[in-house]
Amino acid sequence: MAVEPGVDIRWGGGWGSREQRAALYPALRGVVDMALEGMTYFDLSLTDRKSAVFHSVPNSFSYYGETVNSKRTDYFLRPAASRGRLDYLFWARTVFHELAHARRQERIALTTIGEAAAGDGVCYVGDYLFARVSEMPAVKSGEVVERVADLPESQIELLRERIATDYQADPWEGEQAERWGARFPGLPITIAEVAGIAGSIRYLEAGRRLRDALWAPAGRLLGIASE
Repeated sequence: MAVEPGVDIRWGGGWGSREQRAALYPALRGVVDMALEGMTYFDLSLTDRKSAVFHSVPNSFSYYGETVNSKRTDYFLRPAASRGRLDYLFWARTVFHELAHARRQERIALTTIGEAAAGDGVCYVGDYLFARVSEMPAVKSGEVVERVADLPESQIELLRERIATDYQADPWEGEQAERWGARFPGLPITIAEVAGIAGSIRYLEAGRRLRDALWAPAGRLLGIASE
Protein backbone atom coordinates (compact mmCIF):
# COMPACT_ATOMS: atom_id res chain seq x y z
CA MET A 1 0.00 0.00 0.00
CA ALA A 2 1.30 3.46 -0.90
CA VAL A 3 2.48 5.65 1.96
CA GLU A 4 0.72 9.01 2.19
CA PRO A 5 3.14 11.95 1.95
CA GLY A 6 3.55 14.06 5.06
CA VAL A 7 5.71 14.84 8.08
CA ASP A 8 5.90 12.73 11.24
CA ILE A 9 6.81 14.62 14.40
CA ARG A 10 9.35 12.78 16.53
CA TRP A 11 11.09 13.63 19.79
CA GLY A 12 14.82 14.01 20.14
CA GLY A 13 16.80 14.47 23.31
CA GLY A 14 16.46 16.84 26.23
CA TRP A 15 12.75 16.63 26.94
CA GLY A 16 11.33 16.00 30.39
CA SER A 17 8.06 14.24 31.03
CA ARG A 18 5.65 12.71 28.57
CA GLU A 19 3.13 15.32 29.71
CA GLN A 20 5.51 18.09 28.65
CA ARG A 21 5.78 16.62 25.16
CA ALA A 22 2.04 16.04 24.92
CA ALA A 23 1.32 19.66 25.84
CA LEU A 24 3.69 20.96 23.17
CA TYR A 25 2.64 18.58 20.41
CA PRO A 26 -0.46 20.53 19.13
CA ALA A 27 1.61 23.70 18.64
CA LEU A 28 4.36 21.80 16.82
CA ARG A 29 1.77 20.04 14.66
CA GLY A 30 0.36 23.45 13.76
CA VAL A 31 3.83 24.76 12.90
CA VAL A 32 4.56 21.80 10.63
CA ASP A 33 1.15 21.96 8.97
CA MET A 34 1.58 25.67 8.24
CA ALA A 35 4.93 24.95 6.61
CA LEU A 36 3.35 22.17 4.56
CA GLU A 37 0.65 24.55 3.38
CA GLY A 38 3.44 26.84 2.19
CA MET A 39 5.10 23.99 0.33
CA THR A 40 1.81 23.28 -1.41
CA TYR A 41 1.35 26.95 -2.30
CA PHE A 42 4.70 26.95 -4.10
CA ASP A 43 3.94 23.64 -5.83
CA LEU A 44 6.48 21.80 -3.68
CA SER A 45 4.14 19.31 -1.98
CA LEU A 46 5.90 16.32 -0.46
CA THR A 47 5.92 13.04 -2.35
CA ASP A 48 7.01 10.86 0.57
CA ARG A 49 7.03 10.85 4.36
CA LYS A 50 9.64 12.80 6.24
CA SER A 51 10.49 13.11 9.92
CA ALA A 52 10.71 16.35 11.89
CA VAL A 53 12.71 15.62 15.05
CA PHE A 54 12.36 18.21 17.82
CA HIS A 55 15.06 18.47 20.50
CA SER A 56 15.09 20.52 23.70
CA VAL A 57 18.34 22.40 24.34
CA PRO A 58 19.50 24.68 27.21
CA ASN A 59 19.11 28.44 26.93
CA SER A 60 22.86 28.72 26.34
CA PHE A 61 22.48 26.84 23.05
CA SER A 62 21.38 28.29 19.72
CA TYR A 63 17.89 27.44 18.51
CA TYR A 64 17.79 26.47 14.88
CA GLY A 65 16.86 23.82 12.33
CA GLU A 66 19.00 21.57 10.19
CA THR A 67 18.44 19.12 7.37
CA VAL A 68 19.98 15.72 8.08
CA ASN A 69 19.07 14.24 4.71
CA SER A 70 16.17 14.12 2.25
CA LYS A 71 14.05 12.21 4.78
CA ARG A 72 14.81 13.95 8.07
CA THR A 73 14.97 17.47 9.46
CA ASP A 74 15.91 18.37 13.05
CA TYR A 75 14.94 21.36 15.23
CA PHE A 76 16.45 22.58 18.48
CA LEU A 77 14.11 24.44 20.85
CA ARG A 78 14.90 26.23 24.08
CA PRO A 79 12.95 25.47 27.30
CA ALA A 80 10.60 28.44 26.86
CA ALA A 81 8.92 26.59 23.99
CA SER A 82 7.83 23.81 26.29
CA ARG A 83 6.32 26.36 28.68
CA GLY A 84 3.89 27.63 26.07
CA ARG A 85 6.07 30.37 24.59
CA LEU A 86 6.70 28.85 21.18
CA ASP A 87 7.52 31.41 18.50
CA TYR A 88 4.98 29.95 16.11
CA LEU A 89 5.77 32.00 13.01
CA PHE A 90 9.55 31.69 13.41
CA TRP A 91 9.33 27.92 13.63
CA ALA A 92 6.83 27.60 10.75
CA ARG A 93 9.31 29.49 8.62
CA THR A 94 12.20 27.40 9.86
CA VAL A 95 10.37 24.15 9.10
CA PHE A 96 9.56 25.43 5.60
CA HIS A 97 13.25 26.26 5.08
CA GLU A 98 14.43 22.81 6.14
CA LEU A 99 11.74 20.96 4.18
CA ALA A 100 12.85 22.90 1.11
CA HIS A 101 16.41 21.68 1.73
CA ALA A 102 15.12 18.12 2.09
CA ARG A 103 13.19 18.38 -1.17
CA ARG A 104 16.27 19.68 -3.00
CA GLN A 105 18.39 16.86 -1.60
CA GLU A 106 15.98 14.33 -3.11
CA ARG A 107 17.53 15.23 -6.47
CA ILE A 108 20.80 17.05 -5.89
CA ALA A 109 23.58 15.80 -3.62
CA LEU A 110 25.28 18.22 -1.25
CA THR A 111 28.87 17.47 -2.23
CA THR A 112 30.48 20.75 -3.35
CA ILE A 113 30.85 24.33 -2.20
CA GLY A 114 28.82 25.38 -5.20
CA GLU A 115 25.91 23.17 -4.24
CA ALA A 116 26.10 24.18 -0.56
CA ALA A 117 25.92 27.85 -1.58
CA ALA A 118 23.11 27.33 -4.09
CA GLY A 119 21.05 25.14 -1.74
CA ASP A 120 21.34 27.54 1.18
CA GLY A 121 20.60 30.50 -1.03
CA VAL A 122 17.44 29.18 -2.65
CA CYS A 123 16.08 27.98 0.70
CA TYR A 124 16.69 31.38 2.31
CA VAL A 125 14.86 33.05 -0.55
CA GLY A 126 12.14 30.40 -0.40
CA ASP A 127 11.39 30.89 3.30
CA TYR A 128 11.44 34.65 2.74
CA LEU A 129 8.78 34.32 0.03
CA PHE A 130 6.80 31.99 2.29
CA ALA A 131 6.87 34.64 5.01
CA ARG A 132 5.74 37.28 2.53
CA VAL A 133 2.74 35.35 1.22
CA SER A 134 1.85 34.35 4.79
CA GLU A 135 2.09 38.03 5.83
CA MET A 136 4.49 37.19 8.64
CA PRO A 137 6.36 39.96 10.45
CA ALA A 138 9.92 40.40 9.16
CA VAL A 139 12.48 38.20 10.90
CA LYS A 140 16.20 37.78 10.49
CA SER A 141 16.42 35.78 7.28
CA GLY A 142 13.92 38.05 5.54
CA GLU A 143 15.97 41.07 6.38
CA VAL A 144 19.05 39.24 5.12
CA VAL A 145 17.47 38.47 1.75
CA GLU A 146 16.51 42.11 1.30
CA ARG A 147 19.97 43.30 2.28
CA VAL A 148 21.64 40.91 -0.16
CA ALA A 149 19.28 42.16 -2.88
CA ASP A 150 20.55 45.68 -2.18
CA LEU A 151 24.26 44.82 -2.53
CA PRO A 152 26.07 46.49 -5.45
CA GLU A 153 26.11 44.38 -8.61
CA SER A 154 29.89 44.74 -8.78
CA GLN A 155 30.18 42.99 -5.41
CA ILE A 156 27.88 40.16 -6.51
CA GLU A 157 29.81 39.74 -9.77
CA LEU A 158 33.06 39.40 -7.82
CA LEU A 159 31.50 36.68 -5.66
CA ARG A 160 30.28 34.91 -8.79
CA GLU A 161 33.77 34.92 -10.30
CA ARG A 162 35.35 33.61 -7.12
CA ILE A 163 32.85 30.82 -6.52
CA ALA A 164 33.29 29.69 -10.11
CA THR A 165 36.93 28.97 -9.20
CA ASP A 166 36.10 27.09 -5.97
CA TYR A 167 32.84 25.54 -7.20
CA GLN A 168 33.90 21.86 -7.01
CA ALA A 169 35.77 22.09 -3.69
CA ASP A 170 34.76 20.14 -0.59
CA PRO A 171 32.12 22.16 1.31
CA TRP A 172 33.22 20.92 4.74
CA GLU A 173 37.02 20.78 4.79
CA GLY A 174 39.99 22.66 3.41
CA GLU A 175 41.00 26.23 2.68
CA GLN A 176 38.12 26.90 0.28
CA ALA A 177 35.53 25.65 2.76
CA GLU A 178 36.97 27.91 5.43
CA ARG A 179 36.94 30.88 3.08
CA TRP A 180 33.33 30.43 1.92
CA GLY A 181 32.16 29.55 5.43
CA ALA A 182 33.37 32.90 6.83
CA ARG A 183 30.87 35.62 7.73
CA PHE A 184 30.09 38.13 5.01
CA PRO A 185 30.98 41.63 6.29
CA GLY A 186 27.94 43.32 7.79
CA LEU A 187 25.63 40.31 7.50
CA PRO A 188 24.91 37.42 9.90
CA ILE A 189 25.40 34.77 7.20
CA THR A 190 28.32 33.25 5.34
CA ILE A 191 29.90 34.40 2.10
CA ALA A 192 28.63 31.22 0.42
CA GLU A 193 25.07 31.97 1.54
CA VAL A 194 25.28 35.49 0.15
CA ALA A 195 26.41 34.10 -3.21
CA GLY A 196 23.54 31.61 -3.16
CA ILE A 197 20.91 34.18 -2.20
CA ALA A 198 22.09 36.63 -4.85
CA GLY A 199 22.08 33.94 -7.52
CA SER A 200 18.61 32.73 -6.52
CA ILE A 201 17.19 36.26 -6.61
CA ARG A 202 18.53 36.78 -10.12
CA TYR A 203 17.21 33.38 -11.23
CA LEU A 204 13.70 34.18 -10.00
CA GLU A 205 13.77 37.71 -11.42
CA ALA A 206 14.09 36.11 -14.86
CA GLY A 207 10.48 34.94 -14.46
CA ARG A 208 11.03 31.46 -13.05
CA ARG A 209 9.10 29.87 -10.19
CA LEU A 210 10.50 28.91 -6.79
CA ARG A 211 9.90 25.28 -7.76
CA ASP A 212 12.18 25.75 -10.80
CA ALA A 213 14.85 27.37 -8.67
CA LEU A 214 14.74 24.70 -5.97
CA TRP A 215 15.69 21.98 -8.41
CA ALA A 216 17.95 23.99 -10.69
CA PRO A 217 21.58 22.83 -10.90
CA ALA A 218 23.85 24.86 -8.67
CA GLY A 219 25.79 26.36 -11.57
CA ARG A 220 22.63 27.85 -13.04
CA LEU A 221 21.47 29.30 -9.73
CA LEU A 222 24.86 30.86 -9.09
CA GLY A 223 25.05 32.28 -12.59
CA ILE A 224 28.22 30.43 -13.56
CA ALA A 225 26.74 27.99 -16.07
CA SER A 226 24.56 28.52 -19.12
CA GLU A 227 21.03 27.19 -19.47
